[in-house]
Amino acid sequence: MKIVFLIDRISHYRSFGPIVDAALGRSWAVECWHDYSHPRHGLKAYQFPAIEMAPRFLCGTPQFRQYRGAGDTGALSRLADSVVMSLQPAEAVLGERRAWGAARPFWVLVQSGIDQFITYRPESVLSCDAVALTADWWVEWAAEHYAQEGTLLDRNAFARELRERAWIVGFPELDAMSRIDPSEVRARWGLPSDAAVVTLLPFPQGVGKASFWPRRIFGEPRRWRQLVHTLPRGRFEYWPYIRHGWTDARVVRAIRAFCDRNSARLLVKSRLKTPIPPYTQAVADKCLYDESHYPPTVLEALAVSDLCISFYSGTVLEAAALGTPHLCITFEAEAYCGENRELLGYFKRFFNDEEGGVFQSEGVSSCLGIPEAISDFAVTKLSDFAMSADARLRYIRKYLSYDDRGGAERLLDHVERAVAVDTRLPSCRP
Repeated sequence: MKIVFLIDRISHYRSFGPIVDAALGRSWAVECWHDYSHPRHGLKAYQFPAIEMAPRFLCGTPQFRQYRGAGDTGALSRLADSVVMSLQPAEAVLGERRAWGAARPFWVLVQSGIDQFITYRPESVLSCDAVALTADWWVEWAAEHYAQEGTLLDRNAFARELRERAWIVGFPELDAMSRIDPSEVRARWGLPSDAAVVTLLPFPQGVGKASFWPRRIFGEPRRWRQLVHTLPRGRFEYWPYIRHGWTDARVVRAIRAFCDRNSARLLVKSRLKTPIPPYTQAVADKCLYDESHYPPTVLEALAVSDLCISFYSGTVLEAAALGTPHLCITFEAEAYCGENRELLGYFKRFFNDEEGGVFQSEGVSSCLGIPEAISDFAVTKLSDFAMSADARLRYIRKYLSYDDRGGAERLLDHVERAVAVDTRLPSCRP
C-alpha cells in the first residue's frame, strides 16, 4: 500500500511538504501526483504544478506522477489500495461513494484555513474518511457556517459527523520552520541583522472579484480617477473615501512612516496574482513573491519580522504560532464583496474585528480601520504591538491546538492507527 499526495497546485507543498518529509522519514512508499489539467494560462497559471518545481525533501525523494484531475479515471483507479492526502474532498475527485465501493481509497482531507468549508458543500466534506484539522474550534465554525448558508438540515448532526472524522493534528505547515534559519533569510534578502522588520501583506484589490470599491476607490491612488469611476455610476456612497483620501496608497505611506519612526525595514510579501502596486514598491525596502513553498516564503518572512500587517489575511495564524504580532487593517465587507452575496456571507462570519476572534485578540492580533491607520498609525510605537505570551498560548490552543512543530508526525500517527483497523489498508510501509 502507498500514501499519495494530490498536488493540484504547486503551492500545495506549503501544506504537504512537512507531511511528505515525515512519511519519507518513516520509510513509507510515498507518491506525489501532480495535476497537469491545471490551467497553464490566466490568473493562476503560475500555480501550475510542474514536477520540476517540486521542492527537495530532507528524508528522501517521493515518486512523482502526472495525472489529469478528477476526470482521469484511469489514473484514479490506481488509488484503490492507498491512503490519499488531498486539499479536496473525496467526492470532488472520485465522485459519489457508491461508484467506487470497496475499491475506494482511504481519503484524508487536510484543512487549509476555511477554504474547504467555503468551497465544498457539507456532504462533500463528509465524503472523506478523515479530516485533518488544526483544532476542534473549526468543527463548530464549519457547522455554523453551513447552517447560516442554509445547506444543513441538522447543524448538530453535521458537527457530530465531522467530529467523528476529525483528526486534531495541529498545523503541519509549521513543521517547515526547522528548515528556516532567520540569519540566512536576512542575509539573502539584504536585511541587516540588527534591524527591526515589518512585513506587509498587501491589500488584494479585489482580485478575481467584480466589486467596485477595491480597485476603483481604495486601490486607486489618483483622486481624479476615483471621480471618473464614481460620478457616471452614481456611486456616491464612496464619496467619504474620495474626500478624505482613504486609499491604499495613503495606508502604505503611513506604514512607511511608522517604519521610519521605529527604525524598521519594510518587507512586502505578495503573490503573483496580487501584483505589488508601484506606490508600494516605491517605499518598500524589499518586495518579493513566493520563492519557495517548502519552506513557504511567508514563514521565512514571519521568522525575521517584528510585526506583520495584513488586510484580513489568514496568515494571522502563522504569525501567532511564530510569536510575531499581527495588525489587521480592516474594511467593510459590503464594500469589498460588492454584489456577491455568497462571498459576503462567509466573509462576515470569518473576516471581522470582533473581540476574541481570529483577527482581534488582545495580546496577539489587533485591528485598525483605514481612517485610523492613515491618521494615527505613523506615530505608533512598535512596542505597542508586543505579544503577550499567555494570550498567544490561549490563541494557539483555540485555533491550532498545539504549540509545537509536530503536526506532520501526529497526522501520520493517525494514519497508522487507521491502517490497523481498516481491512483495505494492510500497511503504509513498502
